[in-house]
Amino acid sequence: MFKSWRERFRFNPLMMRGLFNDAGGGTAGGGTGAGDGGQGGDGNKGGSGTGQGDGGQQPGKTFTQEELDRIIADRLSREREKYKDYNDLKKAAEELKKIKEAQMSEAEKLQARLAELERSLAEKDREAAEAKLEVMKLRILEEVGLPKAWADRIFGTNEEELRADAKNLAKLLGEAGKTRGGIGSGSNPGAGGAPDPVEAAKKLAEERNKKQAPQVGYDPWATK
Repeated sequence: MFKSWRERFRFNPLMMRGLFNDAGGGTAGGGTGAGDGGQGGDGNKGGSGTGQGDGGQQPGKTFTQEELDRIIADRLSREREKYKDYNDLKKAAEELKKIKEAQMSEAEKLQARLAELERSLAEKDREAAEAKLEVMKLRILEEVGLPKAWADRIFGTNEEELRADAKNLAKLLGEAGKTRGGIGSGSNPGAGGAPDPVEAAKKLAEERNKKQAPQVGYDPWATK
């Protein structure tokens, strides 16, 4: 029995699909594509095809072991190229550090040498000051009429102090001489004679000990 095209279209969806595929308007998987096969029969069934649309899901690409090795080797080569100067820079940094350490050691040696020279210079300055002070003492003793051997019996840090101490010593010696002369007689060697240095020194030591009573220690004015 002859069927109209509507009836055949209704009962043959594959034919409809084939028609759309033949016209280039078929859809598959949300995309458009040409069929890859057709099925016909009795002139009533058109070819049907299946195809992957442009918007369909693409299968993941696989790599062989050889390809993976090559990719890894290329990447490592690029990384090595980036840091090819690292070892040279590291070596240069180590050498610079050694140079700085050596320079610091030399600086420390120079600093120690400078400190030694400063100590030596200070010692020489002290010795020169002491020698100058001794010369000053001898000159002052001669001026006030005291024996130069008494240079170790006058004290001071400058000429003014030394002169004042020497004058004080001469004054005490004069007072001691007057006392001895007042109680002596013609037969007394001390009467009217020069003062005995030992007795004068003892007298001076006593006077100074009275003035410096709070201090305890060696008295350079005391005689043995």
